[in-house]
Amino acid sequence: MEKTYVTHTCKNSRLKETDPNYCFNTFIDIDLYDAQSTPPTHKYCPECEAKGFIKKKKTIDPELKQKIKEGRQKYWIDKKQKTAS
Repeated sequence: MEKTYVTHTCKNSRLKETDPNYCFNTFIDIDLYDAQSTPPTHKYCPECEAKGFIKKKKTIDPELKQKIKEGRQKYWIDKKQKTAS
């Protein structure tokens, strides 16, 4: 599968122009969302990343993650028992 590249605009371009962190840099990167017309703004440019801006990863509480896993296991066990009878 070929990777498609597209021009991105820095995520800090969404800030007000008076903000000291405002940035309107553009850069080329992989197109993850099939951009058709407007340049994507979901990533920071390399210069802003060097300044310390990073995209925060969404995290889930480990306890909640375990409950979800147990719930899925229970669902499949119940489903197997129903089909067996």
